[in-house]
Amino acid sequence: CLHLPISATYHTCSLVDVVRDVKIPWNSETHYLIITTDASAGATTDGKGISINIYDSLMENAGGFSIDFDEPQKYVFSYCVYDVPFSSNLPTVADKTWKILLDRTNQRIKVWCNGVVVIDDLLSDVCTSSGWEDFWNKGQEKIKFNSFWDSQSLKYCLESKGCSGLPSEAEWENVKTDASFPNVETGTT
Repeated sequence: CLHLPISATYHTCSLVDVVRDVKIPWNSETHYLIITTDASAGATTDGKGISINIYDSLMENAGGFSIDFDEPQKYVFSYCVYDVPFSSNLPTVADKTWKILLDRTNQRIKVWCNGVVVIDDLLSDVCTSSGWEDFWNKGQEKIKFNSFWDSQSLKYCLESKGCSGLPSEAEWENVKTDASFPNVETGTT
C-alpha cells in the first residue's frame, strides 16, 4: 500500500452533498463514513446535530448514531445508549470533519473529530437498553441521514479502510518524485 499523508481536511475521499432520507449503501467493514459539518453555515443547533439511521439487508433498523450539538454536547447509539456526554471537549472550530468507524465484528464504534478521537466505545460496555444486540448484531447494508434530527451534516463520503488498487491521479501528485527506487535487475538505486 502507498500511504500518503492526510491533508488538513482529515480525509482522502471525494465529498458529496448530504441528501436526507435517502438510503445510501455503506459497507462499514471496508469503509469509514466521513461527514463534514459547519455550525456557522446557518444550520440550527436546537437539539439537533448529526443523525444517521442504519439498515440491514431487509431495510430494517440495525442501529443508529447521533451527535447532539447543544450544550452539553452528547451522543446516542440508537437502541443502545442515550445522551452520553463527551468525555473530552470537541474542537471549537465551526468546521468539523467526523470520521466514523463502525466495527460490527468487535462491536466497536470509534469517532474522530478533526483528527482527534472523541468516541471509542465497545457496545457491550456501554449499551444499557435491553435487546440492543437484536439491532446491532444485524448485518449492516445502508445508512440514511435522518431529516428530522440531522440539521448539521453538509457533505459526506465513504473512505476506504485499506488499499483498493492504485492511488488516484490526485494522490500521485502528492508523492515525492525525488525517491530513489531500486533497479530490480541490478539491485542498485
